[in-house]
Amino acid sequence: MSVPGGPPGPGASGESREPAKGGLRSRIKPRHVVTFVVIVLFVIFMVENLRKVRIRFIGPEVHAPLILALLVSAALGALVVLAIQRVLRRRG
Repeated sequence: MSVPGGPPGPGASGESREPAKGGLRSRIKPRHVVTFVVIVLFVIFMVENLRKVRIRFIGPEVHAPLILALLVSAALGALVVLAIQRVLRRRG
């Protein structure tokens, strides 16, 4: 029961005043686990691909870490896909 002018009593607004059960486990969602696993795999991938490689494309030759070459290639590939999607969206 609530006192006039005082704070509402338990259940006054229809909410339960019981503490949430489950604690941390109830807050960890599958997407958090997947994100964590992806980040761990990415870090392992980076550490495994730190050796220097020779890269030659239309002329100049450079030496760079393999991970850098892979990331640049992935970024360029993503830009090409986005450009193609934009062109197709304008046509459709």
